[in-house]
This record gives sequence, structure tokens and C-alpha cells, in this order.
Amino acid sequence: GLSHLLQLSAAGYQTQEIELLWNEEESRFERLDEASGALLPFGGEAGDPILLLRRRDANLSGSLSSPIEGYDWSSVEVRLSELEGEESEVLPVNPATRSFAGEGLAVGNYELRINASGHLPITRFIGLPSGETILDPIALTPQQEGEDAVNLEGQVALEGRESHEGVLIRAFIGAQFQTETTSDAAGDFSLQLGELDYELRFSAIGYAEERVAVRWSAVRARFELDEENPFAGSLTT
Repeated sequence: GLSHLLQLSAAGYQTQEIELLWNEEESRFERLDEASGALLPFGGEAGDPILLLRRRDANLSGSLSSPIEGYDWSSVEVRLSELEGEESEVLPVNPATRSFAGEGLAVGNYELRINASGHLPITRFIGLPSGETILDPIALTPQQEGEDAVNLEGQVALEGRESHEGVLIRAFIGAQFQTETTSDAAGDFSLQLGELDYELRFSAIGYAEERVAVRWSAVRARFELDEENPFAGSLTT
């Protein structure tokens, strides 16, 4: 019968090629099973699903810094968690070089979470393609003695949309990026910050970036825009 070459591909997965043969007698396509050498039915109720394997040729590296002299880097945790899958890995930190690296990672989109004792936690979202990804140096912000991380919660709305998911909210101190998060379908978001002043930057594809300055008031124990206006967290962009 006729022979066809079927090519299956998806972003982040290994391409697979399957040779199909038409069985005139059974009126069906069949494929050669390499393990047994037998011809198996392809498709329909009798066919087995084809499993595409993840591409695991992504490498990630980065470095950390802290203004705390003589800091013990052995307890720092750098965790990489896939946003839409189940991949999760702790990347070891080299105390001598303050660098971290991961090899043979699955191609995909991840949350990078850095927890270092005495510092504010840092969250970043990164896409890992095939090959090498080298992050810009990441500067940790010390946490003041007795200071707890504070949750800044809010809501963002996208004009003309029913779902407000995927707005990127980044927190800066001056020009120094600190941490980031994304909104859910209702537009709700939460950032874990220190008791400091920040500039929040809201961005989404197809929308103009919005920037909001917030400051921490120790007297009123809240983030606010000014003395009379607390940060309500509501923004339409």
C-alpha cells in the first residue's frame, strides 16, 4: 500500500516522525512498532495515543549579590517551578561564586523564586528556550531586623476584556527591579514586599504600561499613595 511520513511537533516537545502504511485488506493505516517489529493500527479506537517527549536541552545560569558582608550563601534556595506543568527543581548555589545553574531542563515557562535568610524574597518569571539562558545579576534586598515581608494586594482591570489574567506587575526600588507577579482572571494580584517605597509597573500585551508610586507608612502600617490615600490596588489600564 501507499506509504506516508507523518511528522508530529509541538512547542517545547521533541519532533517525532512516523511512517504510515495503508493496509488495503483492513482499510486502515498502520505503523511499524520498532520494539516488536509488528504493524499496529494507527488512529481510531484500536490505535494507541502517540506520546511526544519534552525537550530537555535548556540550561539556565545566574548570579546573586548582597550588600551584607560575609553573608552565608549555603542556605539560599533558588527554586524553579513550571507555570503550566509539573516541573520543579531547586538549583544549587555555589557559595564561592554566588552563582546558580541548572542543566538539561525542560523547555517552558517558569517561576524563579529566591529565598535568602535576612533578605526579601524575589520572584521572577522566565521563559526557557533550547540552549543557554544567562540571567542578569540579581541583587538581593536586605530585610531590616524585626521586619516582616508585607503582602501588597490589589486588582487590575484590562479595558475591553472579560478576563484580566496575565497582567505583569513588577516592583522597583529606584531603577532596581525587586520582584514580580501576574494577575488572575479576576485581576487580583499579591506581591510580597518589604516595608519600603516602591514603583509598581503594570504591563500587558496591547496595553500601555502604567506606573504607580507607593510608599510604606510605619505609622499607619500600610502602603499608600500619600498621607490621605491608601493604596487600594484598583487600576484600569
